[in-house]
Amino acid sequence: MVYITMLIVVCGLPGTGKTTIAKALSQRIGAALLRTDVIRKEMLFEAKYTEKERDSVYENMFVTAGEKLRNGEDCVLDGTFYKKSLRDVAKRVAENNKSKFHIVECVLHEDFVRTRINARKGDESEADFQIYQKAKNAFEPITEKHIVVDTSKDVKECVDKIVAEIS
Repeated sequence: MVYITMLIVVCGLPGTGKTTIAKALSQRIGAALLRTDVIRKEMLFEAKYTEKERDSVYENMFVTAGEKLRNGEDCVLDGTFYKKSLRDVAKRVAENNKSKFHIVECVLHEDFVRTRINARKGDESEADFQIYQKAKNAFEPITEKHIVVDTSKDVKECVDKIVAEIS
């Protein structure tokens, strides 16, 4: 039997729990985890969050994901993916590698987002509530079939839902 690899995009606004879900999901299914926040820190001494920087970070992520898929590894991508064009590129990476493709959108009420962002410590993300607001205004709705998880719920419950839907 031939194993078909999987590329899963975990996206949503800053502070909605993407990284928590992406880490738990990647551990559960044994997939590589690629995070835009980590890639950004590895590439840039001081991030200015320009379009050019964003494009470079995502391009790096897509190249690495393609390599991992070709090597037979499942891959979870953790980032806002606020533009449809970014999600489309991720889908093409999956298609080009004959991999399954899934989008998971993390959602959370704005009051909880503010609390989470203010409580962050020791995480690679530099997104504050102002960046959340900017991303919220720029986020292009996901119109294709995707999995939505309310991250106010228990992490295990969210991951169980994702695993059930991708299986």
